[in-house]
Amino acid sequence: MEIHKHPPEAVFQPNIPEGQVMLKLLYRPGRMDEVVQIWPKTYLLCGDTGHRSPLVWVHGIPLAPQWRFPASPDGHTFILLFTALPRQCRHFNVVEEVPTGTERYIGVTRNRMDVYEIGH
Repeated sequence: MEIHKHPPEAVFQPNIPEGQVMLKLLYRPGRMDEVVQIWPKTYLLCGDTGHRSPLVWVHGIPLAPQWRFPASPDGHTFILLFTALPRQCRHFNVVEEVPTGTERYIGVTRNRMDVYEIGH
């Protein structure tokens, strides 16, 4: 699946599935020389079914191997959009697979809107 990097108004195009999950994340770097990026193999993993919802759109953060410095010492805000989760999903993890074999997890309890702010 292709990951899109369009302006927000272009998100709801026919080539991106309906029923997306949106995450608005705030990353607070420990040091200003840290860089920010998101790996393309980032997905949502449903804790109830094992279903994976792949990343389909990013805004405000480069896809690895590209990177950038955080926008501010107070943190860097970015948006990730994923395909829909199954209806029976009550909680999920955001999983970022990186080439070194490590995975980063963020556990999330699902809400009815499927719009989340993490790290705010």
